Amino acid sequence: EHQYECREIRVEVYASDYPLTDPADDDVSAEANTNSANTTTSFIRAFAFVSPRQFETKNERLAPSDRYLGLIRKGARDMELCPDYCTWLEGLSTIPENCRGSEYYDVKGVD
Repeated sequence: EHQYECREIRVEVYASDYPLTDPADDDVSAEANTNSANTTTSFIRAFAFVSPRQFETKNERLAPSDRYLGLIRKGARDMELCPDYCTWLEGLSTIPENCRGSEYYDVKGVD
């Protein structure tokens, strides 16, 4: 559909995340540092899919659809992400899929 761009990103991983990551994994950087809170962190390689700018909505404060946020919430629970993050996701507002107005299709377009 859209021609998403795949970008490699570097994600900071905290010691409390290690049950979810394998420090022996090739994608976990040997680089580690201690931050101001005296917490050791490492970095992992990850990939993000980015929509082309012309598909971004002009209004950046639109609520996501029930289906979209539902998929993110389910993924967070299935991956056993931090309970505080899952609770935060549950508190976000959504709109029913069939209630999106024209503002959801008013995109930035090509500059």
